[in-house]
Amino acid sequence: LNVSVFSPQSGQSQISFSSKKSGLDFRLKNIEDTNGTLLTALGLNTGTERTQYSQSENTSGFMYHDISTNNNQLNAKFLFNGMQIQRNSNVFDDLINGIEFNLRSVMTETDAEVTITLENDFSPIKNSIEEFVKKFNEVYTYLRENSRGGTNRGVFMGDASANSVLSMLNSAIFREIDGIADKNLNSLAKLGLSFDYNTGLKIDSERLENNLKNNLSSVEAIFNSSLGIAKTLHDSINPYLGVNGFLATSRNSLNNTIKSLNDRITSTQKRIDKSADTLRKQYQQMQIQLAEMLSMQSFFMGGFNQGGGFF
Repeated sequence: LNVSVFSPQSGQSQISFSSKKSGLDFRLKNIEDTNGTLLTALGLNTGTERTQYSQSENTSGFMYHDISTNNNQLNAKFLFNGMQIQRNSNVFDDLINGIEFNLRSVMTETDAEVTITLENDFSPIKNSIEEFVKKFNEVYTYLRENSRGGTNRGVFMGDASANSVLSMLNSAIFREIDGIADKNLNSLAKLGLSFDYNTGLKIDSERLENNLKNNLSSVEAIFNSSLGIAKTLHDSINPYLGVNGFLATSRNSLNNTIKSLNDRITSTQKRIDKSADTLRKQYQQMQIQLAEMLSMQSFFMGGFNQGGGFF
């Protein structure tokens, strides 16, 4: 309920009540108070009768007192395909499925009839398919490029999970989907999506648009049926996802292997360092011994040269 107080002229005040929602179904049915004195004191002595407001006589009442089907001024009224229609609001979407009407102004009898032509807008569906193709190709090309062998060996080379996902993506493209009445349109290839082994999916826009216009139910079934691409891909990929999925398990296994190898490397390095330290000390000792031997050799050689010999 909306309530407002205003002064229509100096020295006078009036109060107005109105429903927050428009239309006959949301009308104020009556205005009353429990003891019957407050509304009278305010001049709102309408009781339970739907009397009409009169500004010239300064009496309270309803602005729109007639609530009959034909004459009420609360509803939006219009003629649609020869039928008289009423709605609570100027904006409504329950007349034609998927279409919203917005009545802008009141038409006069001399105004020309409005003809509405409806056409299916397939752009949202096509955009969704294009987005699907984009995401599919991103996954496919990433896995394929990183699964290469040879000199530029990919990180997924020989990885069972990557090979399994690649195989699943390949089979999904060419697989014919059971349960679709039109056998001529029961796969992505027949829908208008060609496949390149190197780059993934590619859309034949003309063929896709033709199928959307003429075989929309089959197009929908290709993606959304119980055996369709969407559910098939979801059911196939889902086991790889999550904390307990194949990818997480594989990652944990690789992390454990890396940790084990790092531990072995650290242990081996410690043994090498210890052996190197031992050899280094032995080498230093040998250097000392060699220096002593050279010193003694010099001593003996010097004595022999000066005395002509030793006795």
